[in-house]
Amino acid sequence: MSPSLSSVSISNFRSINGTITIPLNAPVILVHGPNGAGKTSMLSAIELALTGEISAMQRADPNYRAHLVHRGAENSRIIIDGAGLSTSPTTRHENVIRTASVDGGALLSGDVSRFFSERCYLAQASLGQLLDIYQTANPREESALTRFVKELLRLDVLDALVEGLHPAGDVRNTRRLASAYVDADTKIQDIDKRIAETQNKLTQLLNSAKERAALIRVNLSSLLQLSGSALESELQQEIETLLKRDDDEQSLIILSGYRRDLVSFRQRSLQLLDAPGSHDEAAAVVEEQVARGAAETWRTTIGRPIEVLIGELREIFPDLPSVASTDPNTAFRTAAARLESELQRCSRAVADDDAIGEQIEKLNQNVEQSRARIALADEQLASITGDVEGLSRALASLIPHIHSDDCPVCGRDYHEVSSDPLVQRVSTQVARLADQADRLQGLGLSRANSVSEQSKAERERDSAMGKRLSQEMRGALKARVSQLSEAKRRLNDIAVSVDAGSSAIRHEAEAQSRLSEIRKRDRLASELRASLSEFCNVLKQPVPGTSETVLAVIERLDGHVAAQEAIANDRSKRRREASSQYIVLREQEAEVRKLESALAGC
Repeated sequence: MSPSLSSVSISNFRSINGTITIPLNAPVILVHGPNGAGKTSMLSAIELALTGEISAMQRADPNYRAHLVHRGAENSRIIIDGAGLSTSPTTRHENVIRTASVDGGALLSGDVSRFFSERCYLAQASLGQLLDIYQTANPREESALTRFVKELLRLDVLDALVEGLHPAGDVRNTRRLASAYVDADTKIQDIDKRIAETQNKLTQLLNSAKERAALIRVNLSSLLQLSGSALESELQQEIETLLKRDDDEQSLIILSGYRRDLVSFRQRSLQLLDAPGSHDEAAAVVEEQVARGAAETWRTTIGRPIEVLIGELREIFPDLPSVASTDPNTAFRTAAARLESELQRCSRAVADDDAIGEQIEKLNQNVEQSRARIALADEQLASITGDVEGLSRALASLIPHIHSDDCPVCGRDYHEVSSDPLVQRVSTQVARLADQADRLQGLGLSRANSVSEQSKAERERDSAMGKRLSQEMRGALKARVSQLSEAKRRLNDIAVSVDAGSSAIRHEAEAQSRLSEIRKRDRLASELRASLSEFCNVLKQPVPGTSETVLAVIERLDGHVAAQEAIANDRSKRRREASSQYIVLREQEAEVRKLESALAGC
């Protein structure tokens, strides 16, 4: 079975971040991507897993394994699946790469591993270099590398024919027909060339190391006194310790704290300067004394009767504020509002009771009138006796049967009683009885209406009487109205005095506030100057004099802190540059030793 790879899984290896799995079980595999996508990293991972090393990186940097793990990851992992790579039918091989080690070893060994390195895998850069070497190579000087390129590109047959014709052109070159001589001469030339290149590179490295040493001395001149033409071995430990120190960073942190303190001082100073009001404390004291005297005079003269009146009203309204607990205007307005509201309530209650009394009197009159109408209707109804309506109908039914003056009922001649005809007499009587019946009906209806009106008036009267105030309550309300009216008159009399007292007390409070603000500002200014003096001692600067303003002191200290920050920043920058140059210098010194060792072995 021919050896083959089926897939490779790569995690956090070189430029590959995370895990990718790539299938390899196809005749041709095309890997495409922009620069930095990880194409070369994938090929390097396969070479490392199969042979245990990356030949191109090994030649450039022997310590390349320390840079294989992707930045920020703890380790890298490579898993290869294949067939025919070992005695088992299928193969699964895993490598774990850490900063200091590579676990898992090489899947291939011996000749197979070497065969892969030489024949199965060729880096893109190496292939390009080979092609450049072949194109620019001297056809008379064939190196082993040239032979490899010829074999790789299948040009050895044609080149052999060309090379074979050169010795025939010059007798002196006939000795080159001996292959051993040609090989030896080629190797000598190759060695001489490598020695020259190595010496040239060594000279460049020494010159570069000398320049870096001088640059390091310049950067560290303010931090350490160095002597000699290079970094002496006895001073290397001291220099490394110096480069690792973070004194300047600590100084910058402390100076940053000083700058924040200065910003706070400046803000406090500007607040004091921007504060409103006069800074003349003596004038403020005189103003406060005058205002306090005027307010006290008002309190002991005009204000006392006002306080007495407000105290009397507090017996009626317990929650009234006193003149002492608030300003006179507030106490006066509150008392006047409460007094007016209570006076309106009591007056409205008395007026409502008077209206109810008038309503009851009117309802009594309505009841008496209804009773009179009922009595009159009863008297009129009593004068009408008998069944006038039935008698009227009976007489009316007789009229058609009366044909003469003889009474159809008694048989007498009506002419004996009256000269009027009997029919006329009966008709007149029927009309009189009908009129009495209508009158009787009207009197009954009128009496019923009068009874209903009497009952309604009596109910309304009883309801109104239930709403009447008692004589005691009515008397108390009238007395309260009188008392409140008198208190309102007294309040109106002192209204002008209240305004004057409020103005005097307000002026007193304003004067006291201004004096307190001036004293507070002076106290804060003294505290700020004392704090600045302590801060000057911390910074080892001269303490402020009496003629130096606070802002001038702050500006002076700010300039000092800025200068110290500039010095610390410059020292930190020099330290970082020297550290970077020193690391490169150590690498160059290692390369110099390596080249010197290589030259010694030639």
